[in-house]
Amino acid sequence: MKFCGRCGAPIYGPSADNAPKTEEDPPVRQDGMPQPKTGYYQNNDVTDKVRTPSSVQGADNQNNQNNQNNQNNQNNQRPPVQGNGGQNGQVPPVQGNGVQNGQVPPVQGNGVQNGQVPPVQGNGGQNGQVPPVQGNGMQGGQRPPVRPGRKDNRGDGIPPVKKSSKAPIIIICSVLGVLLILGTVFLLHVLGMINIPFLEQLMSRRSDHAAKEVYVTEPVYETSAWTEAPTERPTQTPKVKVTNGIDRKFEDVKSDMEGLGLKVKMVEKESSTVEKGRVISQDIEPGTLVDKGTTITLYVSTGSKEKTEKYDQKLVVHRTSGSDATAVLYDWENGSWVKKASYSAVVGDNGVGKAQEGSKRTPEGKFKLGVVLCEYNPGTKMQWYEATSSTVVVDDVNYPGLYNRIMDISQVPSGCSADPTGRGLTNGTVSAMIYIDFNGDGFSQAKEIGGGSAIGLRGVYSLGSGTYGDVDISASDMSDLLSRLDPAKDPYIEIYSD
Repeated sequence: MKFCGRCGAPIYGPSADNAPKTEEDPPVRQDGMPQPKTGYYQNNDVTDKVRTPSSVQGADNQNNQNNQNNQNNQNNQRPPVQGNGGQNGQVPPVQGNGVQNGQVPPVQGNGVQNGQVPPVQGNGGQNGQVPPVQGNGMQGGQRPPVRPGRKDNRGDGIPPVKKSSKAPIIIICSVLGVLLILGTVFLLHVLGMINIPFLEQLMSRRSDHAAKEVYVTEPVYETSAWTEAPTERPTQTPKVKVTNGIDRKFEDVKSDMEGLGLKVKMVEKESSTVEKGRVISQDIEPGTLVDKGTTITLYVSTGSKEKTEKYDQKLVVHRTSGSDATAVLYDWENGSWVKKASYSAVVGDNGVGKAQEGSKRTPEGKFKLGVVLCEYNPGTKMQWYEATSSTVVVDDVNYPGLYNRIMDISQVPSGCSADPTGRGLTNGTVSAMIYIDFNGDGFSQAKEIGGGSAIGLRGVYSLGSGTYGDVDISASDMSDLLSRLDPAKDPYIEIYSD
């Protein structure tokens, strides 16, 4: 008995040597490499036939040829072997394994189809495929998929490495840098290496606020196990500003000062210029900071025992400091000087004293108020002179007959210098000028050549810091003064220095 060299089954009937061979020479692929050859594959003692596509096709052709031969040779078939169910010309099947004629019996228990490689059990791989890597959802032989919406910058299907954001680090570094710069600038300002007006103003404002707040610390007694006597801390006395009481009624000034915690002492003094009962002066300058309880001496006018002046109206100009002054108008009424009005004034740059040509000093003394120079009628009872832009006052000492006289520029000799008084009266600088008769009335011979010229009481639209010798008040105060001056009372001006 012979057995099949392929499957080991016994062969019945005609000699197996006459069976047609199904193996063919392996065909050559287009790339020059041979196709896998049909043969036997042995793995773990399980023998099976590996069937390539070409071998399968060849086997199918061979079966078709065998079927054709069997159909043509039915009359020449051998009688079947009894008891095995084999057909004439065919190899009887092996009993009990379900193998069809001409087929290789399958290996039992692994579910392998004829001509296929048995799959690797338990990993879900398909025949002829590499089993997938478990747990990542990948198919056999594939790389991990790229997530939707992500670009594969490398082009190989591998997702790019996620880059960390540096924005928070940049923001933190920027904030720290700004704080460092501000701190450095402030430190340099405190050390005095640079000057920042905003910081200087802020620091000075805080200093002023702290200086204004004055506190009184009450005695504090401390107890200790080591000392029996209480400890008293020093008391800080607050300071107050001294009130200005000059030319005010004594009763009013006393009430104000005592309200601040100051003590008041009155000293009476005769005065022909200050109304009776008013303060002539005080021993501590107004605005001075002193401790509470300080005594302020006030010198109060008792008036004049008898009237010595021939005039009943006067404007008293009192220089306080520098070129600053006050101007107070008094009328003689019922045996005493009564205050009627008060104005702020400015005197010469060099104060009050002996006036000379070019000295910038206001003459000191009592002088008659003369003619009023103005571009138009100022509405006064005083005598006034209509001034034009060509109105001048001669100030050349080389022309003694013309010195300190009011003239028109056309009347002044060539080469003679003159003050352009009319120019200021017509260009909006000076509203009016009352001539001061200290060195003549402006229309007659001067009392002293070179003793000062063109000096008057002026109403100006803008008060300056000093004059060439004039007494200046505001234009509005000049209008008020002109309405009060009465030529019947023969008004005078008295100029004093503190």
